[in-house]
Amino acid sequence: MRSAARLSVRVRPSGSGSGSGPPRGVHLQAARCRSSLSLAGEVPEDAAAAQARPFSEVPGPKPLPVLGNLWRFFPGGDLANVPPYEVPDTLVRTYGPIVKLEGMMTATKLFVADPNAAQQIFRTEGQWPIREGISSIDYYYRNYRKNLEFSLGTANGELWQKFRSTVNQVAMQPRNVKVYVEPINAVAVEFIQRMKSIRDANQQMPDDFTNEIKKWASESITYVALDARLGMLENDIDPDSDAGRIVELVKDVFDAMAELEFGLSPWRYISTPTWRKLKNAMDTFTELATRRVNEVVDRLAKLSEEEIASRQLSVLERLLVNSSHDPDKAVAFALDMMLAGIDTTANQTSSLLYFLASNPDKQRALQEELDREYQEGQPLTAPVLERLKYLRACIKEAMRLQAVVTGILRTVNQDIVLNGYLIPKGTHTIVCTKVMCRDESLVPRASEYLPERWLPGHEHLKPTHAFVNIPFGFGPRMCAGKRFADLEMEVLCANLFRSYNLEWHHPPPAVEQKLFVQYSTPLKITMKERQ
Repeated sequence: MRSAARLSVRVRPSGSGSGSGPPRGVHLQAARCRSSLSLAGEVPEDAAAAQARPFSEVPGPKPLPVLGNLWRFFPGGDLANVPPYEVPDTLVRTYGPIVKLEGMMTATKLFVADPNAAQQIFRTEGQWPIREGISSIDYYYRNYRKNLEFSLGTANGELWQKFRSTVNQVAMQPRNVKVYVEPINAVAVEFIQRMKSIRDANQQMPDDFTNEIKKWASESITYVALDARLGMLENDIDPDSDAGRIVELVKDVFDAMAELEFGLSPWRYISTPTWRKLKNAMDTFTELATRRVNEVVDRLAKLSEEEIASRQLSVLERLLVNSSHDPDKAVAFALDMMLAGIDTTANQTSSLLYFLASNPDKQRALQEELDREYQEGQPLTAPVLERLKYLRACIKEAMRLQAVVTGILRTVNQDIVLNGYLIPKGTHTIVCTKVMCRDESLVPRASEYLPERWLPGHEHLKPTHAFVNIPFGFGPRMCAGKRFADLEMEVLCANLFRSYNLEWHHPPPAVEQKLFVQYSTPLKITMKERQ
């Protein structure tokens, strides 16, 4: 109940009370109760819709003529000093668990911070979930790479579903992921050796340590996506090599996407320097992926059907075999895996290492498990990883406390009733997972890093609803790279904490949101050998 009191404090927008939300003091928990009742199935769907309030009455800041709600983000506006990372929190505190934001030069957005409402959004999305993609990448594919328009990151409908079915057969099958334990382990061991070599005299990581983590994530996922080790963890990388180019491409692509998606840029109407930077980087990325995929196509062409059937195929090889050696599908898969799996995994791993370094008691509990299950000299195998339950809990808790996205996008594909309001088909929604995961009324001791909350016997610490913590999304459109991201983090931490202690001797690092949530100050972790 501490959370209920906290959330009922309304943040009144400055500038004359222009919001159309509930009056000051209306209890957020009451709104949640209304949502629970409407989702319990006690009222027939058609009757609920007939009784629902119209979409126009959904709480939210009232737009002004011409200026809409954009003015709120300009100097002097009530959201001008609110970081993008905190905007959903501010809106929910102000207007309740369902908020409408319109007048932003884009389609109206509906922010949803109620797990019952979130569940209904996902349960009614059907076999072809609709999601807004990254508009700049979508524009790039539609205008410059039409052969890749079925990309998982941008496509919708039947086009998306057909490609997703092909990808699921290779990327979501546990038996296919287990094949990568050994090579992903080799990358992790190499990265840990690099961590040792870049420590300063006080055994502390350098200021650009998060960039080193991105190199590790890049080397790991490109092995899966392109079926090759590129050497991004070497000391002296040739800037003209594929490894050197990918390091720069990753930075250029994600920096440009963040500016184009969140900045006030006219790139949709005129070619801006940032747009050209993104286009050039994507051109190079696509050409690199195409060349590497064609090498695998040529390799498979030299094998007989019997040889193909008898060998252990890589994910890329299996995708090519399943798609009749279609290189476009393989290139789209490779680009999706790299664009979705480098920054996200790197940033999530950064927060995981920080939480374990700054919570030594949790680190010790992890090391006790590793001492039992993964002893010195023992090979790291899939069965060993399966026994590391506390390690998986550490990862899951880091994702709850600081996920790389603040919400999950969906476009409702039918009229639904949420919190007593009729939400029309086509409404762009953002399920505010960050807000829910930090809400004390939904997650006991929500501000604390408690991996044990995910283990049997600690039900009193678990979220009150299954849809509070869904870092990879839910349903048919759940992140296709989930299993590989988990594998990379599990393997790295198993090796790292078996032999080393991490320490944190500074204030908490600052957080910002570009395209994804990340640290904006150096991650100066100290790394010491275990005694």
